[in-house]
Amino acid sequence: MKVDQCNDLSDSSQEVSCVSSGGHSVVTSCNHCILSSALNAFASRSGGVLPKAWISGTPPIASTGSAGPSVSVVFNPAELIRRIGQMKSGDRIAYSGVLYTLRDASLRAFQAAGGLPVELQGKIAYFCGPSGNAASGRAGACGPTTSRRFDRYQEFFEENGVMVTIGKGRRSDQVAADCAAGKHFYFVTYGGLGALLGSFVTECRTAFLPELGPEAVYCLSVRGFPLMLAYDRNGGSLF
Repeated sequence: MKVDQCNDLSDSSQEVSCVSSGGHSVVTSCNHCILSSALNAFASRSGGVLPKAWISGTPPIASTGSAGPSVSVVFNPAELIRRIGQMKSGDRIAYSGVLYTLRDASLRAFQAAGGLPVELQGKIAYFCGPSGNAASGRAGACGPTTSRRFDRYQEFFEENGVMVTIGKGRRSDQVAADCAAGKHFYFVTYGGLGALLGSFVTECRTAFLPELGPEAVYCLSVRGFPLMLAYDRNGGSLF
């Protein structure tokens, strides 16, 4: 099985369609060339099939037997934030730009210090701990970690200008309400596919707290990173 690739990266109206095969969703066509390259790589390692459920609590990349939603291409955080008001939960984007990873230890350290470094303020936070070697510029596997345990830092994020977070799974009712009010925006990406997600990272560097190892803050430059809006401005939810 091969996922067909498109010729025009700027075309954001193309879709991924799936057919059922033995309890799996088999991707048969994809006209977004960044995503199709990664899907082909994964499919070639998995006997030509993609798991029907990518992670608990996050929908598959497309529903079995139907065409999935369109994939919009977004190239920077400002553009992403501008678009969110028109997006609905479940809308997907391929994001190119910079993400900063945050984990438990780094957030505890920043909170104890009284705030985030200026470089992180207003940026996109990805709840992730890359497995690679930043000295080599490689991120390695960099899948999302469960987001709900970071809900305790929601007020801290808002005080420090972090409006967009990425992770996996459901958030608290308060975070969902903040998303509906336009105070915060939360995207999910696919868990269990850390190595695949790492293939979207073009550069990785240690930004802060290198002594924390995998829980340090890493700056990831990404191209075509797959994201799905979890909560929208109308109160809609994936969950």
